[in-house]
Amino acid sequence: MSCKNSSGTCNSTNKGITFHRFPKDPDIKEKWMNITGRQDWFPTENSRICSVHFTEDDFDVTAKRRNLRKSSIPTLNIWKLCSENLTENQKSTSSHIDLYTPKKKRLLRIIETNKSVIISQRLKIKRLQCKLRRYKKRNLELTHMLKSLENTHLITGDQASSLENN
Repeated sequence: MSCKNSSGTCNSTNKGITFHRFPKDPDIKEKWMNITGRQDWFPTENSRICSVHFTEDDFDVTAKRRNLRKSSIPTLNIWKLCSENLTENQKSTSSHIDLYTPKKKRLLRIIETNKSVIISQRLKIKRLQCKLRRYKKRNLELTHMLKSLENTHLITGDQASSLENN
């Protein structure tokens, strides 16, 4: 479920609905983007949010115009925009909206990706350490075997050192 108002289908003079561009201020723009609930989305020059999502205090009213204040953030009927996947229980219990900015969301995704990379690298390190221990143990066994063969005079000292160096 999302906002059904659009400048193409809504006669703004009859309903009093106005449509507002996303702000230029990056911090406020990120909050607006987060409010839409869209993942990995960036507003275009033509993207708008309708006045239904703003309180009357968000507007400066003059004799002929009603202008949205620069610091305004849409707060009304937001659950319709953000909570398509929420259960009814979650909708009723959430009194505020999680205002993670897209930048924060992107950084959180990067952190999660890096965590999984770290886990797989740690596993690889453990496997390599086990492999190294096995090689060291095998090397020690072979060294003892060479010493044993040399002590029983089955091979000479030169042959043993030649085998040891290879």
